[in-house]
Order: sequence, then structure tokens, then C-alpha cells
Amino acid sequence: MVVHDYSEVDLDIVDETLRNREYKKILKIVLTIKDRVKIFGILLGLNEL
Repeated sequence: MVVHDYSEVDLDIVDETLRNREYKKILKIVLTIKDRVKIFGILLGLNEL
């Protein structure tokens, strides 16, 4: 999983979730990142990501 340096995601949570095979949680984290990136792009006036 690639997470941008400025992301507020705690990578330890991601690592633990992957170890425990809790993929539903990973999906929620990924969708949250996607939503934040989309909002950030809109705020900057960028086209849809």
C-alpha cells in the first residue's frame, strides 16, 4: 500500500490490519484516503481524480 507522506493515516494500524487479515478495515481506510484526495483536488480546482 502506498500512502503519501502528508497523509494522516497511522501506518501501524494499516500493518496490524493486514496482519490480521481484516480487509474490510483496509477498504474503509483506502476509501477515506480517496475521499480526502478528491476533496483536496476540488479545493485546488483540479479536475476529478
